[in-house]
Amino acid sequence: MRKWVIIINMKKLNNSQFELLKDIFEQITINYDENQEEKRQELFDSWPEIIGQKIAKVSKLYEISADNVLTIACADSFVTNELFMEKQRTLDEVGEFGLIDILTKNFSTTKSTIKGIGDDCAVLEYSVDEYQLVTTDFLMEGIHFDLVYTPLKHIGYKAVVAGISDIYAMNGTPKQITASIAVSAKFSVNALEQLYDGIRTACGIYGVELIGGDTSASMTGLAINITAMGTVAKDKITLEALRGIKKEFLEAKTAKGSNGELPDEQALRILQKMIKQRKESAEMYTSANRPELAQAELEQAAVIEKYLPKQMSEEELTIVLKDIIAQVGAHGPQDMGKVMGTATKQLAGKAEGKAISTKVKELLNS
Repeated sequence: MRKWVIIINMKKLNNSQFELLKDIFEQITINYDENQEEKRQELFDSWPEIIGQKIAKVSKLYEISADNVLTIACADSFVTNELFMEKQRTLDEVGEFGLIDILTKNFSTTKSTIKGIGDDCAVLEYSVDEYQLVTTDFLMEGIHFDLVYTPLKHIGYKAVVAGISDIYAMNGTPKQITASIAVSAKFSVNALEQLYDGIRTACGIYGVELIGGDTSASMTGLAINITAMGTVAKDKITLEALRGIKKEFLEAKTAKGSNGELPDEQALRILQKMIKQRKESAEMYTSANRPELAQAELEQAAVIEKYLPKQMSEEELTIVLKDIIAQVGAHGPQDMGKVMGTATKQLAGKAEGKAISTKVKELLNS
């Protein structure tokens, strides 16, 4: 009895090769009945040789266990895949604690995590100005994902995102997660490393830490439990401001053409834009005789300003702008564009655009 997996590069598979593969697959599966066991076994014994001769350049064949089952997986191209290219280590070989060390060796923590992976319980320290949020999510093989066509790395990523999405739904900021898994003997250590690579990727993108978890045997397949922890500001104004920042940052990270990261310069521009919008809204509310709404906008702007570098005083701004004017050789209002181009870059995050332009205009007209 033999079990085979064939990985096929569909981009390179021509029509004749596809028809051959289809014919073999149909013989082994569709035309099989209990009275054809001998014929079926002959096919299992011979078809790897046929595959090797006919479509060797676009396929890879693996014998993985002792059952008459054929699995066909399609891929756009071949990559160096740890699941197939490395010697597979079994769970019995590494043991539970050895497995934990292997899967979590690339995770790190920050100062809010006092105790993390390796202790009986995680110890966290949060501000007295915040509420702690805790949520948990379960993902079950066959219910929430299908291993036939979903890579383990994608499943790990999905599990984390599903967990922390509940924190975001409460206007909170996710901080830490624990990841617990139940696995059957069919999974190698290498396979589980792929799963945790997806978890680590999600943690990196969303700025959360893996601080613990548990492992268990399973008789029914793979199960993943993610418990997510985070904080939410007690103050309503702060809460709304932080919610706005998180929304803008996530939109920037997931925008078309982005690589999932947010450079510091872009983050500063986003914060400055948010402050400007709120101050403009405050002016509109003041003009409409709604001082309470104007005050709320100004308070949110003040919260956002805390995340910017220290803002320059008018005196400091004047000194820097005089140096820039001399540097670019500006002599009057006609050179304002030249000065603003340099000043905007040099003073990013240190002064508002409106304050810069007002001061530049004043200096060039003096």
